[in-house]
Amino acid sequence: MTAYAVRIIAAFLTFLYTMLSLATCTAEQASEAQVAALEESVPIGASGPVTVTILQPRADIGKALQESADFFLESTGSDARIHIQTVNGQAAYRGALRARLLSGEQVDLFHIFGARDLAELSPYVKELSEDLPWAGEAMEGLLDPVSAGEKIYGIPYAVEGVGLIANASMFEAAGISLAEINTFQDLTEAFLSLRQEIDGGALEESFPRLEAVTEFPAHDKVFVGEQLVDIALTGVFSTPQQASQAVLLGLMHGEAVEEYIRNMARYCVTKGDWGALNQITKSRQVEDGIASGRVAVIQQNVNIASGVHRVDKDISRQLTLLPIPLEGMEQGSVYVGAPSYWAVNKGASPESARVAGEFLTWLYQSEAGAMVLADQFSAISPYRETAKSTGFSLHSQLLAYIGQGRALPWIHAETPTGWGDDVFRASLQEYLADTMDWEQMQAAVMEGWGGLLS
Repeated sequence: MTAYAVRIIAAFLTFLYTMLSLATCTAEQASEAQVAALEESVPIGASGPVTVTILQPRADIGKALQESADFFLESTGSDARIHIQTVNGQAAYRGALRARLLSGEQVDLFHIFGARDLAELSPYVKELSEDLPWAGEAMEGLLDPVSAGEKIYGIPYAVEGVGLIANASMFEAAGISLAEINTFQDLTEAFLSLRQEIDGGALEESFPRLEAVTEFPAHDKVFVGEQLVDIALTGVFSTPQQASQAVLLGLMHGEAVEEYIRNMARYCVTKGDWGALNQITKSRQVEDGIASGRVAVIQQNVNIASGVHRVDKDISRQLTLLPIPLEGMEQGSVYVGAPSYWAVNKGASPESARVAGEFLTWLYQSEAGAMVLADQFSAISPYRETAKSTGFSLHSQLLAYIGQGRALPWIHAETPTGWGDDVFRASLQEYLADTMDWEQMQAAVMEGWGGLLS
């Protein structure tokens, strides 16, 4: 090989090496640029679509909630995933939620039940007012248990209320005007008049199943441990926060509450046998009571509207809500609150927290979400401006009383854990069974409050 040929080959190899080096540097620069661009748009450590896990306590809406979440994702074009997990019942749910939060399992959106829950779970609860500016527009008083100053830590699931729910047609047939029942004296006179008409057989032809004025399910934990607790604590606490911070309890309207309970008990089917009320269940009061036409009026939550409608549509249309009057008070009140509050996990990833917030915004602020809440959940939206009618008159009547200022707040969620059932309900059952008088009952429930907090 000539010297010239060697120089030609050497020059070619030098050129080839140079070109390969430039290509490698260019590829490395391009790769670095691509990585930088990806890092701006994709969270570090993210893999696949964003996933949101919701743990909720209502078996009755579990399926509808998953369907609504799927519809939300589809309608907004999101590639995120939302998984609904249900643990039915408040006690079981609270235990499962705490276990999962402590173990570090993914729970991005969950329910809390008031100020005590918020205080206990504060390390896991995200402040929402900045990300969800509409959160503070809920009906007056509903946010009290989950607020601290201007900061909001929960979104009310719905607004509910407890009052006296009457079959208006039965009272009308007896010549009794529900519109004229305003005071406790009015209520006692109306109950007496109606029982006389029932016992005398005057209503038998029109209402063949009607047996008694009312039903009192002392066996039911919610009826006694929540509803009656709120009534018993009327005037004791002005806000839920006061109750959550109270280490002592005093019953200011004890005698008035006793008279209300006695008035309800004496007009049941059992009449003089009050101990038998301890076996009465909510099902007997609602489905086999007011919904079947066996009784004319009950104390209950307006959320029974859909259940009564399933049993008897005609009776459901006759239901009228009356505020509960106590002796010594000018007028009766409905007892109003949120059954639970949505809370976003402070430890959720930014992407999961964002999607959770967008889902809540869709559910409570959009036209489609409002329809789901009303039609699928039969829930009264806590946000008036976006709320849709559920179609149940009891719900619209509740909103009217709230608008008139005839509402008192729920307190039961802020009582010491176990007090409503283990202390108050147990003591009331002893009172009804005549093994404890009213003064002893009051002493027991006051002592039990402090005992559970000591």
